[in-house]
Amino acid sequence: MPKDREANIKSGVERDRIEKLAKASSRLAFLKRLAIRVGIPLLIFFAGVFAMAIILALNSQNDALANANSALSNKEIQLDKATGEIQDRSTALTSQQERDQQTDELLQIFDDLSKGKGNKQAIAQLNDLVAKGGVPDDLKKAFRALAPSVVKGPELAEVQKILGQTQVVSIPRVYIQFLDPQQQTAADDVVSLLKEAKLTVPKVQQIANVNLVKTQVRYFYDTDKDLATTVANLLSAAKIPKVQAKFVPGYENQRIPEQQLEVWFANDAMSRPATILASDKGFCDLRSTPDTKSDSVQPIPSGAEVQVQICRTDKVSGKNAAGRDVKGQWCRVKYNGSSGWIFDAWLDDSDRNGVY
Repeated sequence: MPKDREANIKSGVERDRIEKLAKASSRLAFLKRLAIRVGIPLLIFFAGVFAMAIILALNSQNDALANANSALSNKEIQLDKATGEIQDRSTALTSQQERDQQTDELLQIFDDLSKGKGNKQAIAQLNDLVAKGGVPDDLKKAFRALAPSVVKGPELAEVQKILGQTQVVSIPRVYIQFLDPQQQTAADDVVSLLKEAKLTVPKVQQIANVNLVKTQVRYFYDTDKDLATTVANLLSAAKIPKVQAKFVPGYENQRIPEQQLEVWFANDAMSRPATILASDKGFCDLRSTPDTKSDSVQPIPSGAEVQVQICRTDKVSGKNAAGRDVKGQWCRVKYNGSSGWIFDAWLDDSDRNGVY
Protein backbone atom coordinates (compact mmCIF):
# COMPACT_ATOMS: atom_id res chain seq x y z
CA MET A 1 0.00 0.00 0.00
CA PRO A 2 1.41 3.41 -0.85
CA LYS A 3 2.62 5.37 2.16
CA ASP A 4 0.44 8.36 1.40
CA ARG A 5 -2.70 6.28 1.46
CA GLU A 6 -1.71 4.60 4.71
CA ALA A 7 -1.10 7.98 6.30
CA ASN A 8 -4.51 9.21 5.17
CA ILE A 9 -6.21 6.18 6.69
CA LYS A 10 -4.45 6.68 10.03
CA SER A 11 -5.34 10.34 9.97
CA GLY A 12 -9.01 9.50 9.36
CA VAL A 13 -9.05 7.01 12.20
CA GLU A 14 -7.53 9.59 14.56
CA ARG A 15 -10.13 12.18 13.56
CA ASP A 16 -12.93 9.69 14.27
CA ARG A 17 -11.51 8.94 17.69
CA ILE A 18 -11.19 12.62 18.53
CA GLU A 19 -14.76 13.28 17.38
CA LYS A 20 -16.06 10.42 19.53
CA LEU A 21 -14.15 11.75 22.54
CA ALA A 22 -15.57 15.23 21.93
CA LYS A 23 -19.10 13.89 21.74
CA ALA A 24 -18.63 11.84 24.93
CA SER A 25 -17.22 14.89 26.73
CA SER A 26 -20.17 16.97 25.52
CA ARG A 27 -22.68 14.38 26.81
CA LEU A 28 -20.86 14.23 30.17
CA ALA A 29 -20.98 18.01 30.50
CA PHE A 30 -24.71 17.92 29.67
CA LEU A 31 -25.36 15.28 32.29
CA LYS A 32 -23.49 17.33 34.90
CA ARG A 33 -25.55 20.42 34.09
CA LEU A 34 -28.73 18.30 34.22
CA ALA A 35 -27.74 16.87 37.61
CA ILE A 36 -27.16 20.38 38.97
CA ARG A 37 -30.42 21.76 37.61
CA VAL A 38 -32.64 18.76 38.47
CA GLY A 39 -30.88 16.66 41.12
CA ILE A 40 -30.38 19.36 43.76
CA PRO A 41 -34.06 20.49 43.72
CA LEU A 42 -35.12 16.85 43.93
CA LEU A 43 -32.80 16.36 46.90
CA ILE A 44 -34.24 19.43 48.61
CA PHE A 45 -37.77 18.20 47.86
CA PHE A 46 -37.19 14.75 49.35
CA ALA A 47 -35.43 16.28 52.36
CA GLY A 48 -38.50 18.46 52.95
CA VAL A 49 -40.80 15.47 52.63
CA PHE A 50 -38.70 13.56 55.18
CA ALA A 51 -38.70 16.52 57.59
CA MET A 52 -42.47 16.87 57.23
CA ALA A 53 -42.90 13.17 58.00
CA ILE A 54 -40.84 13.59 61.18
CA ILE A 55 -42.91 16.63 62.24
CA LEU A 56 -46.16 14.74 61.63
CA ALA A 57 -44.87 11.79 63.64
CA LEU A 58 -43.89 14.08 66.54
CA ASN A 59 -47.28 15.78 66.42
CA SER A 60 -48.95 12.39 66.49
CA GLN A 61 -46.91 11.41 69.53
CA ASN A 62 -47.79 14.70 71.24
CA ASP A 63 -51.48 14.07 70.54
CA ALA A 64 -51.17 10.57 71.94
CA LEU A 65 -49.44 11.93 75.05
CA ALA A 66 -52.14 14.58 75.50
CA ASN A 67 -54.83 11.92 75.15
CA ALA A 68 -53.04 9.75 77.70
CA ASN A 69 -52.83 12.70 80.15
CA SER A 70 -56.51 13.42 79.61
CA ALA A 71 -57.39 9.78 80.24
CA LEU A 72 -55.26 9.82 83.40
CA SER A 73 -57.02 12.97 84.63
CA ASN A 74 -60.39 11.32 83.99
CA LYS A 75 -59.26 8.25 85.94
CA GLU A 76 -58.20 10.47 88.84
CA ILE A 77 -61.59 12.20 88.80
CA GLN A 78 -63.33 8.82 88.76
CA LEU A 79 -61.09 7.64 91.64
CA ASP A 80 -61.96 10.74 93.72
CA LYS A 81 -65.64 10.18 93.01
CA ALA A 82 -65.40 6.51 93.95
CA THR A 83 -63.58 7.43 97.18
CA GLY A 84 -66.38 9.85 98.06
CA GLU A 85 -69.01 7.20 97.37
CA ILE A 86 -67.15 4.69 99.57
CA GLN A 87 -67.01 7.23 102.39
CA ASP A 88 -70.73 7.99 102.06
CA ARG A 89 -71.59 4.27 101.98
CA SER A 90 -69.43 3.75 105.06
CA THR A 91 -71.45 6.46 106.83
CA ALA A 92 -74.71 4.77 105.83
CA LEU A 93 -73.35 1.37 106.90
CA THR A 94 -72.37 2.78 110.31
CA SER A 95 -75.92 4.13 110.79
CA GLN A 96 -77.44 0.79 109.78
CA GLN A 97 -75.16 -1.06 112.18
CA GLU A 98 -76.27 1.25 114.99
CA ARG A 99 -79.93 0.61 114.11
CA ASP A 100 -79.35 -3.15 114.11
CA GLN A 101 -77.63 -2.90 117.50
CA GLN A 102 -80.51 -0.84 118.93
CA THR A 103 -83.02 -3.38 117.61
CA ASP A 104 -81.10 -6.23 119.26
CA GLU A 105 -80.99 -4.33 122.57
CA LEU A 106 -84.74 -3.59 122.42
CA LEU A 107 -85.50 -7.24 121.63
CA GLN A 108 -83.39 -8.37 124.60
CA ILE A 109 -85.17 -5.90 126.92
CA PHE A 110 -88.61 -7.04 125.72
CA ASP A 111 -87.57 -10.68 126.10
CA ASP A 112 -86.66 -10.00 129.74
CA LEU A 113 -89.96 -8.16 130.28
CA SER A 114 -91.94 -11.03 128.74
CA LYS A 115 -90.30 -13.49 131.16
CA GLY A 116 -90.81 -11.19 134.13
CA LYS A 117 -87.06 -11.18 134.83
CA GLY A 118 -85.92 -8.01 136.56
CA ASN A 119 -88.65 -5.75 135.19
CA LYS A 120 -87.33 -2.68 136.98
CA GLN A 121 -83.84 -3.25 135.64
CA ALA A 122 -85.17 -3.91 132.12
CA ILE A 123 -87.26 -0.73 132.20
CA ALA A 124 -84.24 1.23 133.44
CA GLN A 125 -82.20 -0.15 130.53
CA LEU A 126 -84.97 0.83 128.11
CA ASN A 127 -85.08 4.35 129.52
CA ASP A 128 -81.29 4.71 129.26
CA LEU A 129 -81.29 3.45 125.66
CA VAL A 130 -83.97 5.93 124.56
CA ALA A 131 -82.54 8.78 126.64
CA LYS A 132 -79.21 8.54 124.79
CA GLY A 133 -81.02 9.70 121.66
CA GLY A 134 -80.61 8.32 118.18
CA VAL A 135 -83.27 5.58 118.42
CA PRO A 136 -85.37 6.27 115.30
CA ASP A 137 -89.01 7.19 115.86
CA ASP A 138 -90.25 4.39 113.59
CA LEU A 139 -88.35 1.82 115.69
CA LYS A 140 -89.82 3.21 118.93
CA LYS A 141 -93.29 3.20 117.37
CA ALA A 142 -92.95 -0.46 116.34
CA PHE A 143 -91.91 -1.59 119.83
CA ARG A 144 -94.57 0.59 121.44
CA ALA A 145 -97.19 -1.29 119.41
CA LEU A 146 -95.58 -4.59 120.44
CA ALA A 147 -95.56 -3.71 124.16
CA PRO A 148 -99.18 -4.72 125.06
CA SER A 149 -98.60 -8.28 123.90
CA VAL A 150 -95.36 -8.59 125.88
CA VAL A 151 -95.55 -6.40 129.00
CA LYS A 152 -98.25 -6.95 131.61
CA GLY A 153 -99.33 -5.02 134.68
CA PRO A 154 -98.32 -1.50 135.69
CA GLU A 155 -95.04 -1.69 133.75
CA LEU A 156 -96.94 -1.46 130.44
CA ALA A 157 -97.84 2.22 130.89
CA GLU A 158 -94.27 3.03 131.87
CA VAL A 159 -92.84 1.23 128.84
CA GLN A 160 -95.29 2.95 126.48
CA LYS A 161 -94.46 6.31 128.03
CA ILE A 162 -90.74 5.78 127.44
CA LEU A 163 -91.24 4.64 123.86
CA GLY A 164 -93.72 7.44 123.23
CA GLN A 165 -91.00 10.06 123.62
CA THR A 166 -90.16 11.84 120.41
CA GLN A 167 -86.55 11.81 119.30
CA VAL A 168 -84.78 14.83 120.73
CA VAL A 169 -81.01 15.15 120.79
CA SER A 170 -80.39 17.94 123.28
CA ILE A 171 -76.67 17.20 123.61
CA PRO A 172 -74.67 17.10 120.34
CA ARG A 173 -73.12 13.73 119.61
CA VAL A 174 -69.83 13.10 117.84
CA TYR A 175 -68.74 9.72 116.49
CA ILE A 176 -64.98 9.19 116.07
CA GLN A 177 -63.56 7.22 113.12
CA PHE A 178 -59.82 6.58 112.80
CA LEU A 179 -57.77 4.62 110.25
CA ASP A 180 -54.45 3.63 111.83
CA PRO A 181 -54.46 1.41 114.96
CA GLN A 182 -51.65 3.62 116.31
CA GLN A 183 -54.16 6.49 116.43
CA GLN A 184 -56.25 4.74 119.10
CA THR A 185 -54.58 6.41 122.11
CA ALA A 186 -54.76 9.88 120.55
CA ALA A 187 -58.39 9.21 119.54
CA ASP A 188 -59.17 8.53 123.20
CA ASP A 189 -57.60 11.90 124.03
CA VAL A 190 -59.90 13.50 121.45
CA VAL A 191 -62.85 11.91 123.25
CA SER A 192 -61.74 13.58 126.50
CA LEU A 193 -61.31 16.88 124.68
CA LEU A 194 -64.83 16.72 123.21
CA LYS A 195 -66.38 15.71 126.52
CA GLU A 196 -64.73 18.71 128.18
CA ALA A 197 -66.57 20.80 125.56
CA LYS A 198 -69.89 19.23 126.71
CA LEU A 199 -70.17 16.94 123.66
CA THR A 200 -71.24 13.31 123.83
CA VAL A 201 -69.05 10.69 122.11
CA PRO A 202 -71.05 7.43 121.87
CA LYS A 203 -68.55 5.46 119.83
CA VAL A 204 -64.91 5.37 118.72
CA GLN A 205 -64.12 2.86 116.00
CA GLN A 206 -61.38 1.93 113.57
CA ILE A 207 -62.27 1.89 109.88
CA ALA A 208 -60.37 0.65 106.83
CA ASN A 209 -59.97 1.18 103.08
CA VAL A 210 -60.51 4.94 103.27
CA ASN A 211 -57.69 7.27 102.30
CA LEU A 212 -58.20 10.82 103.60
CA VAL A 213 -55.78 13.70 103.09
CA LYS A 214 -57.69 16.00 105.46
CA THR A 215 -59.43 15.28 108.74
CA GLN A 216 -63.17 15.75 108.22
CA VAL A 217 -65.88 16.82 110.65
CA ARG A 218 -68.95 15.57 108.81
CA TYR A 219 -72.40 17.04 109.33
CA PHE A 220 -75.65 16.00 107.67
CA TYR A 221 -77.97 18.99 108.14
CA ASP A 222 -77.39 22.61 107.09
CA THR A 223 -78.41 23.68 110.58
CA ASP A 224 -75.42 21.79 112.04
CA LYS A 225 -72.78 23.73 110.06
CA ASP A 226 -71.88 26.02 112.98
CA LEU A 227 -71.60 23.03 115.33
CA ALA A 228 -69.31 21.20 112.88
CA THR A 229 -67.18 24.34 112.46
CA THR A 230 -66.88 24.65 116.25
CA VAL A 231 -65.68 21.04 116.53
CA ALA A 232 -63.24 21.56 113.62
CA ASN A 233 -61.81 24.64 115.35
CA LEU A 234 -61.49 22.68 118.58
CA LEU A 235 -59.48 19.96 116.83
CA SER A 236 -57.30 22.58 115.11
CA ALA A 237 -56.62 24.16 118.52
CA ALA A 238 -55.44 20.70 119.59
CA LYS A 239 -52.89 20.99 116.74
CA ILE A 240 -54.47 18.36 114.53
CA PRO A 241 -53.59 19.66 111.03
CA LYS A 242 -55.83 20.19 108.00
CA VAL A 243 -59.23 19.88 109.67
CA GLN A 244 -62.31 20.79 107.62
CA ALA A 245 -66.06 20.79 108.25
CA LYS A 246 -67.68 18.75 105.44
CA PHE A 247 -71.39 18.62 104.60
CA VAL A 248 -72.63 15.18 103.50
CA PRO A 249 -76.05 15.56 101.82
CA GLY A 250 -78.79 12.99 101.42
CA TYR A 251 -79.41 12.07 105.07
CA GLU A 252 -82.01 14.69 106.00
CA ASN A 253 -85.06 13.18 107.67
CA GLN A 254 -83.48 9.74 107.71
CA ARG A 255 -81.84 7.61 110.38
CA ILE A 256 -79.17 10.18 111.30
CA PRO A 257 -80.65 12.77 113.70
CA GLU A 258 -79.77 16.43 113.82
CA GLN A 259 -76.77 17.52 115.91
CA GLN A 260 -74.99 14.25 115.16
CA LEU A 261 -71.49 14.62 113.71
CA GLU A 262 -68.74 12.26 112.63
CA VAL A 263 -65.02 12.94 112.84
CA TRP A 264 -62.96 11.03 110.24
CA PHE A 265 -59.24 11.38 110.87
CA ALA A 266 -56.78 11.64 107.98
CA ASN A 267 -54.10 8.96 107.65
CA ASP A 268 -51.36 11.22 109.04
CA ALA A 269 -53.54 13.35 111.31
CA MET A 270 -51.71 12.28 114.45
CA SER A 271 -48.14 11.82 113.29
CA ARG A 272 -46.65 15.25 112.61
CA PRO A 273 -42.84 15.28 113.02
CA ALA A 274 -41.17 17.66 115.48
CA THR A 275 -37.67 17.91 116.96
CA ILE A 276 -36.63 18.18 120.60
CA LEU A 277 -34.91 21.56 121.10
CA ALA A 278 -31.42 21.77 122.56
CA SER A 279 -31.10 22.37 126.30
CA ASP A 280 -28.37 22.52 128.94
CA LYS A 281 -29.26 19.06 130.28
CA GLY A 282 -29.28 17.60 126.75
CA PHE A 283 -32.62 15.81 126.95
CA CYS A 284 -36.34 16.24 127.61
CA ASP A 285 -38.45 13.92 129.78
CA LEU A 286 -41.39 12.15 128.15
CA ARG A 287 -44.07 12.34 130.90
CA SER A 288 -46.79 9.82 131.69
CA THR A 289 -49.38 12.62 132.12
CA PRO A 290 -49.45 16.31 131.10
CA ASP A 291 -47.72 17.46 134.28
CA THR A 292 -44.07 18.11 135.18
CA LYS A 293 -44.62 16.20 138.43
CA SER A 294 -45.69 13.00 136.67
CA ASP A 295 -43.39 10.05 136.11
CA SER A 296 -40.84 10.12 133.30
CA VAL A 297 -41.56 7.45 130.71
CA GLN A 298 -38.11 7.94 129.22
CA PRO A 299 -35.67 10.78 128.42
CA ILE A 300 -35.54 11.98 124.81
CA PRO A 301 -32.19 13.45 123.69
CA SER A 302 -31.99 16.92 122.16
CA GLY A 303 -32.31 16.84 118.37
CA ALA A 304 -34.34 13.62 118.37
CA GLU A 305 -37.46 13.50 116.20
CA VAL A 306 -40.84 12.71 117.75
CA GLN A 307 -44.34 12.31 116.28
CA VAL A 308 -46.86 14.83 117.64
CA GLN A 309 -50.32 13.28 117.96
CA ILE A 310 -52.52 15.77 119.79
CA CYS A 311 -52.19 18.70 122.18
CA ARG A 312 -54.37 19.93 125.01
CA THR A 313 -56.14 23.17 124.15
CA ASP A 314 -55.59 24.92 127.49
CA LYS A 315 -52.52 27.16 127.78
CA VAL A 316 -50.48 26.63 130.96
CA SER A 317 -47.29 28.05 132.42
CA GLY A 318 -44.04 26.17 132.06
CA LYS A 319 -40.38 26.46 131.12
CA ASN A 320 -38.97 26.16 127.63
CA ALA A 321 -35.73 24.46 126.60
CA ALA A 322 -33.78 27.63 127.46
CA GLY A 323 -35.22 27.68 130.98
CA ARG A 324 -37.46 30.73 130.49
CA ASP A 325 -41.04 30.89 131.82
CA VAL A 326 -43.54 30.70 128.95
CA LYS A 327 -47.15 29.80 128.21
CA GLY A 328 -47.74 26.62 126.23
CA GLN A 329 -49.62 23.40 125.68
CA TRP A 330 -48.95 19.83 126.65
CA CYS A 331 -48.77 17.54 123.62
CA ARG A 332 -48.97 13.76 123.35
CA VAL A 333 -46.04 12.46 121.30
CA LYS A 334 -44.65 9.10 120.26
CA TYR A 335 -40.97 8.24 120.44
CA ASN A 336 -39.34 4.85 119.87
CA GLY A 337 -42.65 3.06 120.42
CA SER A 338 -43.45 4.93 123.65
CA SER A 339 -46.29 7.41 124.08
CA GLY A 340 -46.32 10.29 126.55
CA TRP A 341 -46.55 14.04 127.09
CA ILE A 342 -44.13 16.90 126.40
CA PHE A 343 -44.55 20.63 127.02
CA ASP A 344 -44.68 22.14 123.52
CA ALA A 345 -42.06 24.81 124.28
CA TRP A 346 -39.51 21.98 123.95
CA LEU A 347 -40.63 21.15 120.41
CA ASP A 348 -39.43 22.61 117.13
CA ASP A 349 -41.96 22.02 114.36
CA SER A 350 -40.58 22.63 110.85
CA ASP A 351 -44.09 23.14 109.50
CA ARG A 352 -44.50 26.16 111.76
CA ASN A 353 -40.94 27.47 111.25
CA GLY A 354 -40.02 27.50 114.92
CA VAL A 355 -41.17 26.75 118.39
CA TYR A 356 -44.81 25.80 118.82
